[in-house]
Amino acid sequence: MVRKTTPAMTASLDELAARWAPAAKDSTYDAAMVAGIYATHLAQADAASARATLDTTGYLERYLWPHFSEKTATDKALLLSIAITSNEKEGRNWASVDGATFGLFVDALLRLKMEADDLSLVEHTYILRFLMFGIRQLETSHVARAMLKYTSLPVWAHLSEVQRSLAFADHPKLKRHWQNRVQAKAPSSPAAKKRKTTVLDLEADFYASLIDDCKACLCSNDEAAVEYLVHSLNLFVDLLSQLPTRRFLRTLLLHRHLLLACRQSHWVTQHELLAKQAELLHFYAHFPIDDQTGHAWTTVEHKNELAARAHALQLAAFEQSPALHPLSLLPVAQLGDRTIVRQQLAPIPHDVLRPFCIARGLVHEKDDDDVDLVECFVDFFSQYTPPSLQSLPLYPTETDLWASDLASLDGVLPTRKLNLQFLSVTDYLLRCYELYRLEAASAIARDLERVIDAMAPTLTPGNTTMFRSRHPMGLGVEHVRVVRVGKPAIGESHPAQVVAHINLDLGGQSPEVLAAWDSLQPRDVVFLAGVQAVETMASPTLNAAERLGIHVVRGAQVLEVLDSVNKTVGELLENGRRYEAKGSRRTLRVALDGAQYAADLAAGGTELYARLNVLVRRVAEKNHFRSVLSTMQEVLQTQRVQHALPSWLNDVFLGYGDPSAAHYRQLRAKSDETLHLYDTFVDGDHALASFTEPVSLLDEGSGKPIAPAAATAPFRLTSTEAGLVLTCAAKPDDAPAAKGLRYTPAQVEAIRSGVHDGLTLVTGAPGTGKTDVAAQILANLYRSQRSQRIVVVAPTPAAVADLGAKLLALDVVDPGHMASLSATTVDEHDLSVAGRVTFLLLRREALLAQVDSLASALNLAHLGASHSCAQAQYFYASHVRPTLAHLETNDALRAFCHATTADAMQAYLDQFFGQLETLGALEILRTPKQRGDYVLVKHARVVLMTAADAANARARLLEMGFQYATLVVDAAAQVPEVDALAPLVLQKDASKLRRVVLLGDDKALPPALQNAPLAAFSQLNQSLLLRLVRLGAPVVHLASQGRTRPSLARLYASQYPGLSDLPCVAASPGFQRANPGFAFSAQFIDAPRATAVNGENRVEAMWMLQLFQYMRHVGIAATAISVLTATEAQKTLLLTMFKPHEATLGRPAHVATIDESVGAHSPYVLLSLVHTTSVGALRDVRRIVAAVSRAALGLYIVGKKALFEACVDLTPVLGPLFDRPTQLQLLPNERVATCSRLETDEAAPTTVQNAHELHEALAAMTLSD
Repeated sequence: MVRKTTPAMTASLDELAARWAPAAKDSTYDAAMVAGIYATHLAQADAASARATLDTTGYLERYLWPHFSEKTATDKALLLSIAITSNEKEGRNWASVDGATFGLFVDALLRLKMEADDLSLVEHTYILRFLMFGIRQLETSHVARAMLKYTSLPVWAHLSEVQRSLAFADHPKLKRHWQNRVQAKAPSSPAAKKRKTTVLDLEADFYASLIDDCKACLCSNDEAAVEYLVHSLNLFVDLLSQLPTRRFLRTLLLHRHLLLACRQSHWVTQHELLAKQAELLHFYAHFPIDDQTGHAWTTVEHKNELAARAHALQLAAFEQSPALHPLSLLPVAQLGDRTIVRQQLAPIPHDVLRPFCIARGLVHEKDDDDVDLVECFVDFFSQYTPPSLQSLPLYPTETDLWASDLASLDGVLPTRKLNLQFLSVTDYLLRCYELYRLEAASAIARDLERVIDAMAPTLTPGNTTMFRSRHPMGLGVEHVRVVRVGKPAIGESHPAQVVAHINLDLGGQSPEVLAAWDSLQPRDVVFLAGVQAVETMASPTLNAAERLGIHVVRGAQVLEVLDSVNKTVGELLENGRRYEAKGSRRTLRVALDGAQYAADLAAGGTELYARLNVLVRRVAEKNHFRSVLSTMQEVLQTQRVQHALPSWLNDVFLGYGDPSAAHYRQLRAKSDETLHLYDTFVDGDHALASFTEPVSLLDEGSGKPIAPAAATAPFRLTSTEAGLVLTCAAKPDDAPAAKGLRYTPAQVEAIRSGVHDGLTLVTGAPGTGKTDVAAQILANLYRSQRSQRIVVVAPTPAAVADLGAKLLALDVVDPGHMASLSATTVDEHDLSVAGRVTFLLLRREALLAQVDSLASALNLAHLGASHSCAQAQYFYASHVRPTLAHLETNDALRAFCHATTADAMQAYLDQFFGQLETLGALEILRTPKQRGDYVLVKHARVVLMTAADAANARARLLEMGFQYATLVVDAAAQVPEVDALAPLVLQKDASKLRRVVLLGDDKALPPALQNAPLAAFSQLNQSLLLRLVRLGAPVVHLASQGRTRPSLARLYASQYPGLSDLPCVAASPGFQRANPGFAFSAQFIDAPRATAVNGENRVEAMWMLQLFQYMRHVGIAATAISVLTATEAQKTLLLTMFKPHEATLGRPAHVATIDESVGAHSPYVLLSLVHTTSVGALRDVRRIVAAVSRAALGLYIVGKKALFEACVDLTPVLGPLFDRPTQLQLLPNERVATCSRLETDEAAPTTVQNAHELHEALAAMTLSD
């Protein structure tokens, strides 16, 4: 058959894109064109590039959706085109589609799948992918309505009457709903009752049909069935792994024997991917949870539920026939054992057994007569056995690091996913554990490849391996010897501890490398590799391990480092110093993984440890994976894992119930409440303007109304049934003008919510003051909750330091009450635990010196009051307190207290000597570790850390009895969900956690991960903040920015509805003035002839360098300029090109990829887009917004205009720049020191056509200067 050629088949995509461009004149629907594009560019297996092009040009948004209606709902090409292009976007644009239109489309698409006879398996697969993306976006109301109506009660129409009755027995309310549906569906007229034609009921029939299709493919011999099965099982796993879609489908899936079909399919046994998917499907089908209520069963409850079903079946078996009596006597546990059940059922006649199974709902009367009844018993009486994470190895091996079976098929991986909702805390932990271990393996593999490749393993003439080069993170190993194998812990089968000695020689290493290896700390993780060099030519079919000859990889945890005289390196000596190693030889005592050691022993011995010849360490900041995995193991092993989180947070965290249930307005008592807001308001006018509801302003002293102009801090908010009352102090007449941040009403609401018990979510665009809000929340809690500790988490040490600096700037928190688990320095304050110990010891000395001065003034120097804190306390109680009774005669005491009244002096002395009392413990505790532990657990009230710090320190904090009531996470959108768990479980009693505050930009780029395919498939990079926002939890949106000049903020305002500028932005001279030397504050510079090769674009790199040089000539500081790029290769190229000029021009503040720049900001940003043939990852508008929003004053982008102008997703951001000239416009005579031009002033710029002309302009400027 010859296919008819259409214009769409012969026209280029660029020509076709003109049909749906905004300027297109012909807006009528062209079915032939859609069919041609579908056949030529979308339906082909190798059409990925064409699909991407159609996506970027807006084919879906500008043409397909606008032309879909009831009239075109039967157009196969249109339906499948919408499905395929929606899959390209993973359904991200569905929120903007009209709800009725979307519902009509889903109905038409599913009807097409069920009724069309000419769909190929590949086309069926497109529909499956569409459904998969749909059920991942249930937070969008019209998507949820369209998707969930096919997974609800009507699907039980395909159960037998017995099966439905058994299901209704546990939930009688469902029976009433079913009866109402039956009555509503009953034919109303005699003619309709006589009609025998079956009417398709999509709501009831679709998923039953889908299960039947999957079973048919499982039995098929067509190779094309494999891809269909992969997507089909992927969809069913997703459906069973969240409650809204699981409620009714799980019962249908079990009764239609899909699990049985998977076990019996030859495809599942032949394909590792399908086998793992079938295993996952079985796991979720038997997960212990009540499908209707969502109650996660405990082990006892699950056994009781299973026993009740088994008892009913066995009682019926005993009553029905003597032939069934052996079945009625089997223990419950054996009903799920196929070997035993097969033995018991074998003697029972088929004409007795099958009717019994039908009567008990194990099979449907319409099921095939040859259905395996034994497997039916196994499916219905299998007992869920939770995986024991303790028995799984923590460290990835060579198989995990370079596993070929994890290769995806059409983007599908055999792994769990992170969704909006989780079945239980156990389910959440199991998903996170598996995914995080895979992500860690990807990062570890890259580190090992880089280090071992740099060491250049080579075969010697004796056929042994030698390393021709060195790497600071890797060493050759002389010998690895296992010296101790401990006994298994109770309930485990593997050794509790396996200790090994690793012999090293550090001779010839530089002092820096030597010090780095000697600084390895207990609990640091290292990796051992067995490398056998290979003499083979590079081949694209070889992975890195095969190319480098890596045969074995094992992880270990450092216990101690011993030197050549067998002494512990870094051990604390009596003189307070650390022991320095002697000689170059070292022995590392390490703990190997007991579970892995047992597995190695079972696999044939442990001789592989003798083949380990390379030791690799990793950067500490990136090496916390073991702590994170251990945290999940420990939480999962607790007796009451369902209570790992506080009860008020549990349901919202899992994604069920009312999303606002954890908000303070739901949690607080109905009675009046009082909230201390202290200096949150600058004055009374600010206070009144900060609330949308009426507020009464009262004087704290008199209790009478006070004029706003006369009001000052501290403020106290009282909520009553009559309304809000703000109590404040009266401002003295000579008081200076109040200073401080004038928080917006949204920021005040965020502060108010954050101080309350419950969950607070605060989101906003860059520069909207999220960190300032966090600091004010901390300051208010510090003053109002003096007996509670606050844990503050940020994604990076830099973010921790930034928040610490803002908190200290408020001058509210005593620096001695702050401590950071990171090495954090703010101004002169070392906030690390060691730094805080030093700070407190110095404070102790200063306080005791003052005590000594007081004793001398009171003529009591002979008492030795300053000898110790305890002695000072005795001095206070025995000599100072009695002196207060004779205040009028004691000038020395008045001078010491800087007070005149007895009450004021008493308060000052209590506070002064109270500090000494808290510092007394540092005299008793002598070692730095003891003192540090005391500071963390007893003294510090604000503990700062990164998420990695939380995981690393959790075991130690639990052991010390650490407690906290508040968790504040700043930049929470950059903390992956997996990392967000550890900060939530840093104490044994979860109920003590009273408030959780998450602040961040929910529209920002997700955290960058090493394993991009895993992140895309499993959503491992989603943050807890984003998930809770998607679930509909109450959010305070900050919509006023104060960091960026308005003209730049407007570029990304489309991504943040309602974004406005703070008054200070419009009034700031810095934002009003033009950028010296540039005609525009932001410009897109077209580089049409540039070409990207392997992620490098040399023309754009030259533009970046010369723009930087030009800005430096103009007088802009190097530290005010950041250079960003789209790829890692371009970043490396830029660093190489900038290096020779650092001595004369300095180095930019940042040279980084866009992903790395998230959270940073700079006055000026130079951006290289790199790509020249396809938009690539920049198609995600969040990535462009991340780059654009980094700039405060100037933004200059170099890229290929023709490529990026065609991308519809980027039009809202880059479109305004394309309306300006795209050739660089300069004012080379301007300088920073003399430029007074305003941004709105007209100028006569010089046009620079290309990088060569800019180079010539720079040369001229250099000569003139």
